[in-house]
Amino acid sequence: MSSEKQFDEMMAVPDDGQTPETLRSEKSEADQKQDNEISDVVEVVTKFNSLPKEEQNMVMQMTMQYSGPLPLASEFKKYEMALPGSADRILTMAEEEQKFRHISQTKIIDNKIVSSRVGQIMGYSLAVVLIGGGFWLIAIGKDGYGIAAVIGSLTTIIVPFLMDRFKSSEKKSNKNKE
Repeated sequence: MSSEKQFDEMMAVPDDGQTPETLRSEKSEADQKQDNEISDVVEVVTKFNSLPKEEQNMVMQMTMQYSGPLPLASEFKKYEMALPGSADRILTMAEEEQKFRHISQTKIIDNKIVSSRVGQIMGYSLAVVLIGGGFWLIAIGKDGYGIAAVIGSLTTIIVPFLMDRFKSSEKKSNKNKE
């Protein structure tokens, strides 16, 4: 079979009587579900708006949410009434969690500082070795290579230092503008 015939067969659209217009007018099940959800929300909002203002405020107060490490004071009382000593256990749990977070943050910061220092030491050590190698190349008569090694090594030291200075002065000027 020729490649043109194969292509025509692959591209053939079965004639089931549907036109592009009928295909567009049919909604998928997901679209219908979404439309139903939207109409449900509209219905709830309409009912809510038809309530007197006092009842609207009461409904809004009932839907208030709270988020935090500790429950509200009124909830503490309920916990304590249900299980004596539970309020103290909840406070202890929150305090322990806070201690853990503080210790973890301290360790993370300390590790970042150590990692930064090790990187700096390694970078400067490599630069010193390359500068020494550059001077050695100059001493044995390979001036071009030696000068390139020295300039390249100095550049790797100076450019990050200048970039850091530029960024810190830029931050200061942005703070002064605010």
